Amino acid sequence: MVKKMVAVHILLLFLVISGYAYEVSETCSYIAVSPITARANGTDTITVLVTIKSETGIPVSGETVVLNVTRPESTIIENTSPPDALTNASGQCSFTIRSSYSYGETITATVAQRTIKENLLGARNPCFEEGPGDTSPTGWGFDNWGTGASGYWDTTTFHTGLKSLKIINPGGRGIWITWPGKKGTMTENTSYKLSVWVIHLYTSGSNPSFIVFYNDINDTNIGSSSIPITPSDTWTYYSSIVTSPAKTDNIRAIYLESSWGAEQTVWFDDVRIERIPTVNFTASNLKFVSSPFTIIQNEVSPKITVIAGDSYGNTDTTFNNTVALLSSSSNGKFSSDGTNWSTINDSAITLISGASNFYYK
Repeated sequence: MVKKMVAVHILLLFLVISGYAYEVSETCSYIAVSPITARANGTDTITVLVTIKSETGIPVSGETVVLNVTRPESTIIENTSPPDALTNASGQCSFTIRSSYSYGETITATVAQRTIKENLLGARNPCFEEGPGDTSPTGWGFDNWGTGASGYWDTTTFHTGLKSLKIINPGGRGIWITWPGKKGTMTENTSYKLSVWVIHLYTSGSNPSFIVFYNDINDTNIGSSSIPITPSDTWTYYSSIVTSPAKTDNIRAIYLESSWGAEQTVWFDDVRIERIPTVNFTASNLKFVSSPFTIIQNEVSPKITVIAGDSYGNTDTTFNNTVALLSSSSNGKFSSDGTNWSTINDSAITLISGASNFYYK
């Protein structure tokens, strides 16, 4: 008995010294940002929250966080909390960023020589390590629609950590599902990278899929994107860059699915959704870029071009919004084509990719 206790203590000491119990995980750790956009006025800020977890989903404290941006000459990083940039008891450290330039910024963090990226599923246990019991991980549930497929929280086969999600499908349908449902976490017509690690032992039928369903602001489903999974008997990385539909506001649901009528065994691990770029600094003003002109009353002006951008004259190509036009003259009129005119001295135009043209008389 004494020898066994000594052996156990030596093993535990080895694990602590080797750092295994607190190994920083790139897949369980994640970056979250709020808001997704800020005006490029040098004042409005975006908060970046870095959450560091071990390979078994445990928060890791006392780790130094270095925030990385693609344009360090333009993006100002400040207000680090804690001030020493060490993760707190919850494994977290936050920063604020701001800029006077309009552009898209991709953000990562470096912790213990690991690269940490954004994951919109970060709070939904994307590496499947966390949870009580042994039937399903926190944030995820299984449904087979009564078809006979079985879902397992597997501890024998995994890509990272100690667990993965498994589906054995004898010819029905099986789906692991999570419902994020947090408003304002996505934007319309935006690029996102979907990725997942999979083992797919194929027998027959359709391939499994990683599916994202989108909601509008009223929580109505407005479309989906997916990654089809081809057969592979080893852990294989699948990814796809997709564009969210118009009016997208948030993720309705994530399906890790073994398809109807398929006969297959599938393991899923380490799912991720990241925005491309992570954040956008957007237009802070409107500017006329056409040359000055003089016209006689009731004659049509030359084409007038207006752009949305920053104070340095850079156009915000992500700006696709409607702006108002107003004339100080009660007889002034506007036209988008020089032929059809507004009936009053105010109107509106829609800027596409940060620019638009109009005429005046």
